Amino acid sequence: LLHLLFLVHAHHRIERLFSIEGGAQENLVDGGMGAFAGRVAAELGDAVHLGTPVRSIAQHGYGVVLAAGDMEVHATRCVVTTPPALTLDIAFSPDLPDDRRALYRQAVGGVETKTLVVYDEPFWRDDGLSGQSAGAGTPSEVTIDASPGEGPAGVLASFAFGPVAARLATASADDRRTHLLDTLSGRFGPKAARPEAVVETAWFTEPWSRGCSLAHLPPGALTRSGRLLREPFGRVHWAGTETATVSHGAVDGAIRSGDRVAEEVLSELEPG
Repeated sequence: LLHLLFLVHAHHRIERLFSIEGGAQENLVDGGMGAFAGRVAAELGDAVHLGTPVRSIAQHGYGVVLAAGDMEVHATRCVVTTPPALTLDIAFSPDLPDDRRALYRQAVGGVETKTLVVYDEPFWRDDGLSGQSAGAGTPSEVTIDASPGEGPAGVLASFAFGPVAARLATASADDRRTHLLDTLSGRFGPKAARPEAVVETAWFTEPWSRGCSLAHLPPGALTRSGRLLREPFGRVHWAGTETATVSHGAVDGAIRSGDRVAEEVLSELEPG
């Protein structure tokens, strides 16, 4: 409950947290967030190393040494932006204190599946429909219109959560598709049964996220150790949407955390 209240506070009011129009779900990035990351990576050039997960971070009096397979990076300070639970996959020297380890063990992402159902056009708009729907316990518990800003294609983003997502994961891909399209057809008509493509992501099975949409902080986690989400550990600093106090849990919060941690690190590096 405390984490939910904090989540609402970070979005200013509960209506903004859950709403499409005028809410946290209103805007999309043209081309998707992958395109955004790609443009940043293009500016950074050879400084970006993909497929090179950091396995250890050692702190010394002069800085930090990060080991990632055959690569070793020396720096004055470093920023860790992984989901909290993945932090435990990194070997720290000195070791993380027990309170941090307990926090990261508890801070796991939600069981959630997101499926993009792509059509040649957003046909539901011609029927006067918004594309928003909800049906708890169904293969499509929530849908939103995720069509691109330009071009003719129509996209429905469909979500399943918790027990429903876990149950769907045990079915075959063909069965999941059939159940999903049957559900969408019941809401949006027979055209919903004929998509151009279905792109499914079970976030809780993804090794570099292990859940969605953010880490859930169970009873006691925030009161005992919440400050550690942002508090530096020596020369190691922390960013990511879980560390944000505005738009906590959203990509806006993640970007804000980047601004915050950049100022934090620069203040340590600048003399005086």
